[in-house]
Amino acid sequence: MQTLLISHYSPGVIDMLCLNLPNGNVVPIYNKEIFKVLQDYASSSASSSRSKDFRNTVKEALRGGRAVSVETGLLTGFEEKKGGGGWFGGSGGDKEKIMRVEERYVTHWTPLKDEHGRS
Repeated sequence: MQTLLISHYSPGVIDMLCLNLPNGNVVPIYNKEIFKVLQDYASSSASSSRSKDFRNTVKEALRGGRAVSVETGLLTGFEEKKGGGGWFGGSGGDKEKIMRVEERYVTHWTPLKDEHGRS
């Protein structure tokens, strides 16, 4: 079974997945398995069978030397929610909460090929 390790990433991906640490460093994802990293940021509603289907679709296409685009959901969005009222609807809980929400993405996977077009 082929393992797809992260060898390059953009600052935009770091920002999108909120991988910046308070000390200025970045969560270490270099040389990590890409599907594990994506699974860590998948919505909790994403079933393991959907995650497995996603992974298998990508790996099968790459193994066959074909590019593939696959949709997925990641917890990259933010939504403000008003806190519920206090006891019996009173004003005790008007604090706003920021929650992570799922956003849909289309990922595009392209096999690496040599100058002769071989994978």
